[in-house]
Amino acid sequence: MGMFETMAEMYPERADESTAGATMEWFNIHQCEEFGHAAGVHVSLEEAEKLGREGAELARKNSFETLAKMAMKETPEADKMYRQLAKGADTPELKALRGRSL
Repeated sequence: MGMFETMAEMYPERADESTAGATMEWFNIHQCEEFGHAAGVHVSLEEAEKLGREGAELARKNSFETLAKMAMKETPEADKMYRQLAKGADTPELKALRGRSL
């Protein structure tokens, strides 16, 4: 999320794409937080803030194209994460992610 927000600031001509990415990350965070907790995953506020700063720093060190390629490579890993979370799920919603992951 920090990376996408910084990209929007650095590349205003691409702010629509970057803001959409940041919005999706916020959505994922808020939707998956409850699921993650149900699966035993807990991230402190300090760790979350640190990750946001690291994402912003990553954006400052790379081109828009490089960052976009990084984000595209992450998608299959996110699918694996959802499948892993679903293994430990105790909610029907999280269990459903296992079947929906690519």
